Amino acid sequence: MTFAVCYGKRSDAPNQAAAENFANPFSGDEVMTRMLTLLLTGLLFTSLLCWAADSPVIGTWDAVSTDDAGQTSNWTLTIKDDGGKLTGTLSGDPGEFPISEAKLDGNSFSFKVIVNESTYSVETTLDGNKFDGKYKGPDGGGTLKGTKHS
Repeated sequence: MTFAVCYGKRSDAPNQAAAENFANPFSGDEVMTRMLTLLLTGLLFTSLLCWAADSPVIGTWDAVSTDDAGQTSNWTLTIKDDGGKLTGTLSGDPGEFPISEAKLDGNSFSFKVIVNESTYSVETTLDGNKFDGKYKGPDGGGTLKGTKHS
């Protein structure tokens, strides 16, 4: 007596219809494609997590802003990874303000922050554990410099 074997291989089964019921629903190429897709998806997800964890901008920064009139203010800029998205706060004497639209492109880091109902755009250039940049908004602009906590 002969038996049907799973995955589409069968011997001289007397009932060929019964043997076909045990056939693999996917061809070898389809199985490989599905496995490769799953593997690449996993690698992409892992690399995004590693990128965020290794991002040079994530952390706490001591910052000093100087407005167009020469007045300085001390700030603490805290940048976090929130599921692959950069988030954070800018804190100083006027209070704590959430940042939005944070982007890191090479050594360029930019974000927006709303202070006293005015939106300011901040553009900086990272250089190791320091940044130097400018901000501007409806009430004026100036420079922003920072040093990352070790």
